[in-house]
Amino acid sequence: MSDPVAANADLLKTWVSPAALASIAKWYAKAGEVATAEMVSIDSKNMTLNCRFVGISHKTVVVAFKPRLASYEDAQDRLLEMKAISQEGLGKTKPPKISSFRLQSTGIPDGIFIFTLFPYLMFSPPHGGSRFFHPAQLVQSRVDGKYIGMAFAAGVGWHALNTLYTWTLCWKHSIPFGATVAYTGMTMFTGFHTWVDLRKRIREARIDAARKSA
Repeated sequence: MSDPVAANADLLKTWVSPAALASIAKWYAKAGEVATAEMVSIDSKNMTLNCRFVGISHKTVVVAFKPRLASYEDAQDRLLEMKAISQEGLGKTKPPKISSFRLQSTGIPDGIFIFTLFPYLMFSPPHGGSRFFHPAQLVQSRVDGKYIGMAFAAGVGWHALNTLYTWTLCWKHSIPFGATVAYTGMTMFTGFHTWVDLRKRIREARIDAARKSA
């Protein structure tokens, strides 16, 4: 079975400029002071660059793809993303700015589960009351309350760690205060689902910016 990326290597060799390839070699392969670079070959696992250094010396540099490229289209986007990330890391460009909040609804059931079910189990009276409390009382009779509390604390703690990571993304990408509050608050409720979508938006912004730049 042929490699889907290698089959389109000739097209990909001109997808990013020699200057961008030089940045990729510097950032991802730690190749040093690369002046310019030319793509010699590419497949789903890695690409080989012929790098010219300051002083006219040449060296072959291999840059691995992690994870592996899945297709020709994936290779196009990944090369543009690598171009953007390497230029950000080298101080040539700034990280993309995200100016608004986007709701990611897939994590809402997780939030409802943690912040509704656990308090219901923990704070329902152990005896008597309305029928509404009977399911909680059944669980309380079979599970020690401290384990329910520990599970709730673990869930909240995990969401808090995810919220901290979301805040770092918002800070790095200059997200306005209102949108930052929305992103961090929603992460506290839904967990990782929110920052996964935010990272997707950041990736899309990077690729779009890299596509428009020289």
